[in-house]
Amino acid sequence: MLDEFKKQIRIKIQNFFEQNNINIDLSDPIERLWSIETPKFVQHGDLAFNFAPYAREYKINPADFAKRCAEAIQPNEYFVKIQAAWVYVNFFINRSFYIQDVFTQKINFYNTKNNDTKIMVEFLSANPNKPLHIWQARNVCIGDSISKIFRKQWFTTHSVNYWDDSGVNVWYNIVWHLYYGYPLEPKDPNQKFDHYCWDIYTQMRKQDDDPEFKTKLSETLLKIEKATDPNISRLQYEYTRKCTIEQFKSCWTMNAYFDLINRETDILHLNFFENALEILKNKSYVRFVDKNTLSAEEYERYKEAEWCWIIDISSLPEFDTEEKKYQILVKSDGVATYVGKDIAYAMWKHWLSSQDFFYKKLVTQDNGKDIISTTSNPAQNIDTAQNFGNYAYSFAVIDNRQSFAQKVVKWALKLLWAEWYNHLSYWVVSITPKSLEEFGYTLTDEEKTKKVLGFSSRKWRFITIDDTIDLLQKKVYEATKTRNPDKDEEWLQETAHKIAVGAFRFFLIKTDITKDIVFDIDEILSLEWETGAYVLYTYARICSILTKAWVGKNSKIDIFSNIEINDNEIALAKAIDQFEQVVLNPVISSVPSDIAKFLYNLSQLFNTYYVNTKVITDDSALTAYRLVLLGKVQETLKSAMHMIGMHEVEKM
Repeated sequence: MLDEFKKQIRIKIQNFFEQNNINIDLSDPIERLWSIETPKFVQHGDLAFNFAPYAREYKINPADFAKRCAEAIQPNEYFVKIQAAWVYVNFFINRSFYIQDVFTQKINFYNTKNNDTKIMVEFLSANPNKPLHIWQARNVCIGDSISKIFRKQWFTTHSVNYWDDSGVNVWYNIVWHLYYGYPLEPKDPNQKFDHYCWDIYTQMRKQDDDPEFKTKLSETLLKIEKATDPNISRLQYEYTRKCTIEQFKSCWTMNAYFDLINRETDILHLNFFENALEILKNKSYVRFVDKNTLSAEEYERYKEAEWCWIIDISSLPEFDTEEKKYQILVKSDGVATYVGKDIAYAMWKHWLSSQDFFYKKLVTQDNGKDIISTTSNPAQNIDTAQNFGNYAYSFAVIDNRQSFAQKVVKWALKLLWAEWYNHLSYWVVSITPKSLEEFGYTLTDEEKTKKVLGFSSRKWRFITIDDTIDLLQKKVYEATKTRNPDKDEEWLQETAHKIAVGAFRFFLIKTDITKDIVFDIDEILSLEWETGAYVLYTYARICSILTKAWVGKNSKIDIFSNIEINDNEIALAKAIDQFEQVVLNPVISSVPSDIAKFLYNLSQLFNTYYVNTKVITDDSALTAYRLVLLGKVQETLKSAMHMIGMHEVEKM
């Protein structure tokens, strides 16, 4: 594609440099990165080489060199015109040759080198005691999209959820059932279990100041961590299992799926942390803070962590600006911290310890694939044939509030010579007052005047993924039914669901993960802004044109040689050509948002083209060519949408 044209330019310029005794290697990766530019205006050509950067070092007149170079290079099958313009040599590509190349290329990112590379993408990691909310929806969309992108490149990729089933939030619910007489099942059989768990949790938080409740909470937590009460362990497992499966159902609604769920209690019961701590002790990376065994200087540095096990990170330059140069791994009461457990877990990911889990089937998803769960019971172990663990690279999608803790985990692994652990930090989701009211919340007069409101635990403002998809789908359904009065109920509901989910996922993906986003329900469904609804509309528009005008996808490509290709068509071809570069961006955290931007840009280019160009003409060859172009745009949109979890619709 266009890379081949750039390669041809480098060959021609390289020959010109050699003829003038200038020692520049344009095959060098750095030179290749910036030596060829894309002119802003089409009248300046399709590609350009800039001689200015070489003027000072090689003592050349860049304008003179550009003129001489342009005169020395003859037009060929790649370029119909080469023209000097000040310090640039502008290249005008052979449009027929280029566009034929674009149209005949299949969208395929297959790479044999990737088949043996295992990647783990960990996301969701929600407390299994309540439904998933909009903030977590962003986490799910980021993680699931990255998994899909890796799979498209043929990496062996596992989508993994960390089952935080021993966290204190879970024990609010367990204690309520054990000691306060709350039934284990909701009275309303239609209420999802995770929503029922949220009702219980909100009730239990009212007991925070009750000393008796706090005692019961601590006692119950200790029993489950030490596995000393089988009855409580069984209740905890079944309760969190049911809640987690309901959370998964919310993910499936959003076209997000998992391969493995790792239980925190299995990490505890299989002594992963103790084993990891011993490895770190043996390498002298952790120490016990005791004034009787430390020097006076060391004790002064660590005294706030007395009687704790800590990891010293002061030797790492990444922590030079941090006030605290250590991290507690085991508190003075003997309880492992979040960071400590996460280091042990990360060591399993990259096979830095000799331990492994046992595995069993948890549930079959609505796409027919099983989710495997870890277990600490060897009697339950099955042959999964999945080969979990021992990943070449791992990515943990965790919000920015855990950035310091994740930084410690990453660099603790670096101390063990493992540099493959990556934290993908994402930022806050807030909401507009109008959208909050649409979900049934009552706002104060002051709140109504705000541009943005945060989600408030204190006010119990908690908007679930389920409620969000339901509301979006209802809005889309009414509009779709109005435009399609002849369609049956099943088609209307299915189409409305695809549009609602696609628009929601696009909204959650389109902004760089390092920036906050504001949930606005009207914006999400708009056909006029940078939205998933606009992309879906574009795809459906192309389907409609092709269905009415053309069924001949096998039309011969050689007709292009006699077609005059306009500027809008070459712009579309160049946009399609960029797709591979977007997907293969080495900065993986930016790829999902880049794909969303690519989808919007390609949709805009197509709609501009369609407004200004008559596709169906009296010239059958010209019509066939333009329909092939539409088919290629359609194919590219579909492939890109699937990478970020959108399902195409052929009619809206």
